[in-house]
Amino acid sequence: MTSRAQPRELVWRLVGVGGFFLLWQAAALATPDFVVPPPVSVAAEIVGIFTSGLFWPNFSRSMQTIGIGFIVAYTGGIVLGIIMGRSRWWDGFFRDWLNSTLMMPGLIVVVVVTMMLGLGQSTAVTAVVLTAVPYGAINIAEGVRAAPRDLLDMARAFRVAGARTLRDVLLPAMAPFLFTAARYVFSLCWQTTTLVEVVGGTRGIGFMMKREFQIFDMASFIAWCVTFFLFTIAVERLVLQRLVDRSLAWRPEIEVRTAR
Repeated sequence: MTSRAQPRELVWRLVGVGGFFLLWQAAALATPDFVVPPPVSVAAEIVGIFTSGLFWPNFSRSMQTIGIGFIVAYTGGIVLGIIMGRSRWWDGFFRDWLNSTLMMPGLIVVVVVTMMLGLGQSTAVTAVVLTAVPYGAINIAEGVRAAPRDLLDMARAFRVAGARTLRDVLLPAMAPFLFTAARYVFSLCWQTTTLVEVVGGTRGIGFMMKREFQIFDMASFIAWCVTFFLFTIAVERLVLQRLVDRSLAWRPEIEVRTAR
């Protein structure tokens, strides 16, 4: 991306955010506050969440589940994806199971796991892993298949060790797929964590959303949603995107010019 395009993109992002708040304010003026609360009321509720001391205990509980689930699901997805990408036999063995999990609604997974394991953090982590692993594994498997065959054949012909082939050939070729899988897994981790806490949690951001829903406090419900949403955006932009940019900085940028 050129230096001229960056300010332009920032302007359009600000326009999009401003347009969203204008539509929100217009909807709030046209409806009662208990239906669509105005942005000012939601902002006041967000301040109240932090000052009441409810945010950090519930936030840390959700973060523990997301962190553990992400590590297990992402690692498992990488291992399973490499195995599937390198072996047609293992790909045929796991492919239907993973595809069936992809097509299954996350709510069903959450309900079944909750019925089997009961309430608790282990239930949430299990549901997160079962939901997120298939997305990571299938993405990584496609990355393995996209690796340059000539380099793999050369490594095999010269009897290069498997660990070195993985490090010097597969991982560089898989880099975009690895980061895409990380984004998918992370998004599914926090979505599933919230869903588990809404269904059967006793603590966490999702549990607080459920509590506000039960008393029909729309402003507080949206405030909890916004705090969690802002955190996920921050992780996406400040952590994952920076890792992608730094890891792929060696790739040359291609500037597309239109013909005049």
